[in-house]
Amino acid sequence: MKITKQQLKQIIKEEMQGFKEGDISSWESEGPAGDDNSPPAEDVEDALQMLKSEVEDNGDQSGTLFHVINRLEVALDKLQTGFRAGGYKT
Repeated sequence: MKITKQQLKQIIKEEMQGFKEGDISSWESEGPAGDDNSPPAEDVEDALQMLKSEVEDNGDQSGTLFHVINRLEVALDKLQTGFRAGGYKT
């Protein structure tokens, strides 16, 4: 499965639109990643795994996927740190 940079941005944008401060407690009690109600951090982790698999299977000729993976890892860390510090304001 190939995914363009623009498609990835759109996926992340759609996932983050539903993000609201304080929603983490409801996410913790819901189903596995991939459900419509999964937390953004799980969705980002899933996207990272898909990208890493793509790189392992097909390489990264332009180096773009490496940078996308790096940015997602930074965003994931910010999400997780923000929750521990009291959440982000929307």
